[in-house]
Amino acid sequence: MDLQSVRTSTEREEGGGAQKAEMKRRHEDEDTSPSKKLVTDHSVKVASHYNSLQEVGLAVRSRSRIFFMRNFNNWLKSVLIGEILEQVRGAGAQQVSVLDLGCGKGGDLLKWRRGGINHLVCADIAGVSVEQCQSRYEDMKKKSHVNEKIFSAQFIAADCTKSKGFYPLFSCQYHFSLEDVVNVPEFLVYFPLFEDMAKRYNMRLVLKQRFSEFFEEKVKKEHHRSLMMKMMALEPFPSEDGGRLAADSKGEYCHAKEQCCRAGVKLPLVSVLRAQFESLVLFRWFLFGLTILFVSI
Repeated sequence: MDLQSVRTSTEREEGGGAQKAEMKRRHEDEDTSPSKKLVTDHSVKVASHYNSLQEVGLAVRSRSRIFFMRNFNNWLKSVLIGEILEQVRGAGAQQVSVLDLGCGKGGDLLKWRRGGINHLVCADIAGVSVEQCQSRYEDMKKKSHVNEKIFSAQFIAADCTKSKGFYPLFSCQYHFSLEDVVNVPEFLVYFPLFEDMAKRYNMRLVLKQRFSEFFEEKVKKEHHRSLMMKMMALEPFPSEDGGRLAADSKGEYCHAKEQCCRAGVKLPLVSVLRAQFESLVLFRWFLFGLTILFVSI
């Protein structure tokens, strides 16, 4: 080996060392950057809030002002989970495993049970919620029929927003408060950017819909309407047997009153509070499909 080749090799090694040092410095800067600290602070707030929530029974929940709103969300998820699992099986899947990010206290366990999945991984930032979720799962297994096969499950308490990469906050923060349930900062996401980020992981957008659009489409089907009434997803108006309405403000039911005045309308109507409907239209559900590339060599 001549002197020139040795010098070249040494320069490469020194250059590689400098490059590694620079990458390490950038990584340390990211860990201590204001935006990284903001993400960490937000994670702590969210975990603390949900860990402090007390478990209450059905009797207490039924007296809540958001009782019907929560039922509406549960109905929407029930319909959505059922239809997506049908599509997955229609595509030929024999075994269905689900990763439930933000599983909470396990409110969707029965939905996965009805869907007949094989395995469920429950993950949430709030450790107390994960413990309650696991307890619900164990209780569900004990109460199941002898011949019923219940899906296997894993439970993980972790901040699932953390990864090897670093994703900056790119959306508008607002504070979301929902009586007795939610009181944390949340973010409005610019969906085209979100879709572009998903493409980096070979995920393509299949469908997206606002909650209000989903409701208008699915309520046309009799079996979905029947499930909605069974789950008490909407509030009867006027209240049955002269009972108490969910809200005291008359303005919350002005749209329902207008319908009551129309000829041929059968009472009671079913409705959702105006303020709650306005919050529902903020949200949308979306479905991404994973594109798997096969390379033949």
